[in-house]
Amino acid sequence: MAKFKLSSDGSTGGSRRVKIVVGVIVAVGLLVVGGSIAAASLNLRRTEANEWGCTFGRGPLDGKGLKGQFSPGSSGTWTNDDFVTGPADIRFYIIDEDPATADFGGRPIVVPARGSSNEGVGVVQVSVETQVRFVFNERFCEWYIDHGKRSEPLRFDGDPDTPSGWNSFLNASMNQKLIEAARPVVANQDYISLYVNAPIEDGLAYDVLAEKLSENLGRELARDLGGEYFCGPAYQFDGDIDGQLDEGCPPIEVTIKRVAPTDSTLIEKLETIVANEEQQRVIVSERDRQLEETAAKEQTELREQARRQAVEVAQAEADLAIAEAQEATLRQEQANAEVQATSDAAYCRELAAAGVDCALLAAAESGVYPRVIVGEGGDASILVDGGG
Repeated sequence: MAKFKLSSDGSTGGSRRVKIVVGVIVAVGLLVVGGSIAAASLNLRRTEANEWGCTFGRGPLDGKGLKGQFSPGSSGTWTNDDFVTGPADIRFYIIDEDPATADFGGRPIVVPARGSSNEGVGVVQVSVETQVRFVFNERFCEWYIDHGKRSEPLRFDGDPDTPSGWNSFLNASMNQKLIEAARPVVANQDYISLYVNAPIEDGLAYDVLAEKLSENLGRELARDLGGEYFCGPAYQFDGDIDGQLDEGCPPIEVTIKRVAPTDSTLIEKLETIVANEEQQRVIVSERDRQLEETAAKEQTELREQARRQAVEVAQAEADLAIAEAQEATLRQEQANAEVQATSDAAYCRELAAAGVDCALLAAAESGVYPRVIVGEGGDASILVDGGG
């Protein structure tokens, strides 16, 4: 039977050694478990090319504030953090009278426009159907903290017909800011010009309104949200999430799809006006077409006449050149003959002085020998005719 020696405090030496061993084992076990927990809580995450990312602490030890921000297509690690992502690609917000076309339930904005004294109509309420295109800039995490978190679940790419935090944000914020942005722009234009998209100021009504709405909407949103979180589709990330927007923030893009009075009777009258104007345009267009055809025919005839005249002039000039050349040749030949005759006469005079008959010599040089013919009276004649 084994014996144990008591220590001064009444415990045995073997008991102390057992406690030490157990303590070491427990400590090692805790280190292993702690390391495993730490390793398990250390995560590697990569944002997609079309999303921003944010990490938040879970508390209570490390708090629940923002701990990290991730640009599109970047990666990082964190321990025991919540990871939130948001879209970095183009977002659409379509406001349309037709619910099937409207995006996220966006209803047309209604603002006042000028009436028409000619039609005896005062201020007219018009609905403005638009399409808005925009992107989140590098301040997405700030937007999420100030506005997005309270609207969870956001479901950015969910069914537009299904209620979500993103739907609620767009309809509560962007729709209202569109109304405020459109009110001063539309109020200066008459409802007829807006309905028919007539030329106003420096362009067509829809284009002019869209440009001004784009500028106003960005300003109104920034004022309402307390920061500039959205830019136009042309936004370029500068590579550093510091909230500075070094590459600028292009205006949110607004497209006007339709502007129409909310009063259906006014629309009916406008449709009549439009139909009459269209008929008038058809008449004018037909007249213009006929005038263009006549002008084209006249131009063709003038070109053909000019071509014929050019050919005739060229032919006349060629004939004149030929006649002048022939006349010059004839004059030269005549001059040459005169010179030759003068030379021959002088030569014959020299021969005659020497007692030589010029004609006989010339005939002999040409191989023509003279015939001597004796007449009845005994007179002789010399014929130079080449005969035998």
